Parts: sequence; structure tokens; C-alpha cells
Amino acid sequence: MDQQTLLTIGKRLKELEKLFNNLSIADINNQSKLRGKNKILLDHFENNKSKIINKDEIAEIIWDNPDVTDWAINQVISRFRKKLKKLGINPKRLETINNRGYMWN
Repeated sequence: MDQQTLLTIGKRLKELEKLFNNLSIADINNQSKLRGKNKILLDHFENNKSKIINKDEIAEIIWDNPDVTDWAINQVISRFRKKLKKLGINPKRLETINNRGYMWN
């Protein structure tokens, strides 16, 4: 194997290690069942675990537009939590931080 292939494999192994350290078995089995906005949200929260993600950032990653209404963001978050619950993932892992945003634990 060449150096670039080894670096790519190493990077993927680190990503998998992070995934397995942060998710339960139910999360891993069900993550592939998420699509669209829900998949984007889960990926973003996982990549920014324990970091507060504000509503502007959520609007930017989902709609590529920071000027989305709070109502629209609240609806997406509500549907995301419902989908998590349906898949057996505790929706309380997504904590609301009043007047600041959301944090994935």
C-alpha cells in the first residue's frame, strides 16, 4: 500500500473509533436509517459533541442560509428528536441550551 492509502485508512479508523466511543450499539445500527435533514443534523452534532451549536449554524448546515426563522429550526429539531426516539436513540442526548442553541451529549 502506498503512503496516501495508509493515511486514508488511518483517518477512517480514527473516525470509526470516535463513532464507537460516542454512540451506543442502537445508535450505530440506526444511524444509517436517518436521511436528509436528520442525517445532516446527527452527523454535525456527532462531529461537534459537547459543543453548543447555535440556531444560525443549524440553519446554515441544513438550508445553507442563516436567515431561517426560529420556528423552522424548532420544527426540524422537534422532528429530529422524534426520529431519534423512534430509532431507539435517547432524544435527551440533544440538550437545549436556553438562548444559546443545542448540545449533543
